[in-house]
Amino acid sequence: MQRDYYNFDFTKYKPKKLERMAKAVTVDGYNALPDTDKVTGLLDKLRNGIELRTSEVKILCYFVTIIKEEALFDRFSSACQHCFGKHDRLYYHIKGLLHSYYDDIIDPELFRLLQLGIERNKVWKEPLASLKDVILNSENHTSFFRFLYGYFQSFKTFEDIQNGKDQILMKENHRIYITIILRLLEEWMVSIKSLEDFTLVKHIVNSFKDYNALKRSFEKFLLTQKYRQDFDKLPIYLEEMFNVIGETLGDPYGQNKIKWQGITDEAKKVFTLWKTQKKIGRFFGEIAGDPIRLNFWKKYSHYFYRIEYFEKYDGAILMETDKHLFIEFAKMGALHMYKTKNLSINNVERNTKGYSRTNMVSLVLKNKIIAVYYKSHTHGWQETFQWEFETHGYKMRG
Repeated sequence: MQRDYYNFDFTKYKPKKLERMAKAVTVDGYNALPDTDKVTGLLDKLRNGIELRTSEVKILCYFVTIIKEEALFDRFSSACQHCFGKHDRLYYHIKGLLHSYYDDIIDPELFRLLQLGIERNKVWKEPLASLKDVILNSENHTSFFRFLYGYFQSFKTFEDIQNGKDQILMKENHRIYITIILRLLEEWMVSIKSLEDFTLVKHIVNSFKDYNALKRSFEKFLLTQKYRQDFDKLPIYLEEMFNVIGETLGDPYGQNKIKWQGITDEAKKVFTLWKTQKKIGRFFGEIAGDPIRLNFWKKYSHYFYRIEYFEKYDGAILMETDKHLFIEFAKMGALHMYKTKNLSINNVERNTKGYSRTNMVSLVLKNKIIAVYYKSHTHGWQETFQWEFETHGYKMRG
């Protein structure tokens, strides 16, 4: 006998409580927000003076920023006080208010509402149970902020910061977290004394996707090095800090210079001096293997804002100031000096496809016709170069 099989849709019979439980275990219990789909309707009820249920007040506690944007905070505050007066199990209301406060850290009224909820609540869970006394004993929102600042200030590793953040129900995108960490970053960056200090700073820098937030800290670090003349013997943790800034912002005078907008010229000069000395050391030391030229050009490194190396063009080393372009080559030959209005690094880069290798070297980089100065490295060339450079306003340092 043939049997008929029916496909039943068992999802219709799934108990609602079981469905809520299944959803709950898939999210982070500390940081999950309530369903935002209901917020618009609840705001309408608040706007129209319709009394909210306890569960509805709890949802809105997580969205005080939106409530303020709609100019409904007074009505919301009244609804909270009415709710708090009738109930003593307010843990999730408090959790929501704390979440909102972390994004609105300068609102005294919101902080007092948070304190009121804590005073009325009778059932506690961790981690709020450990935080409630601090909030209640804080005279105002400012003193609570100072507590939180000191709390994060005591951490020594980025892992400590992450764990500490979780312990007080704070998230990385909360305004208060960003404010505190950026302030601490400024403190820690200007007082790096070890690789451990640098490691903490590097992890914080890497945790920020917006490099603009880091500019103030970078600038302060660079200005701590403004009196340094020689970057060859930097401690490794300071060297690595310069590398991190370079990896984040690029070259102040290169293709990524727009990233340096807002940072003072004084700080840019510090980074540029570090970068030019590193490049001079690499080009004349590692590549050319010429310690004599290395020591000579280092004494003029404070004038260069950009240095580039073109291996395919006979190892050309281009060093640019605001007025002149100096060109040396890996194999000792002759120095060529040009006015930047006639030849610059940008000119060379733009013409890399327009000239063959041979023509680029002979017609562009070694063009004696437009050169301001041309001189081979004959005996006593250092003194000759030095005298010529002084006529153009370049004085040897040291």
